[in-house]
Amino acid sequence: REASLAWYRSQRSSRREASLALNSLLTRKREERTRQEQLARQGKEAEYVARKLKAEEKSRQLAVEEMRRKREQKWKEHKQKKRNRFKQTVLWEEIRSLVR
Repeated sequence: REASLAWYRSQRSSRREASLALNSLLTRKREERTRQEQLARQGKEAEYVARKLKAEEKSRQLAVEEMRRKREQKWKEHKQKKRNRFKQTVLWEEIRSLVR
């Protein structure tokens, strides 16, 4: 009886050790999986941030391009107005000289 009780206790303790070992193994695997998922998530977040920055840079470039185009258009209009005004004054001067 004493020997069987000792055997049972040793079995119980070895079962407990096996259970603890299994739990620690499962815990390690779970932690590794969550670490891998976290790394994947960070990679996706980094990709997202990179895409976002790229899009912002592109939109900024487009805005700069649009502003430059508008400025050039205004300059052309201004030059055209000056040219027209000059032509008009020249015409009026010619008309005046003819009227005299």
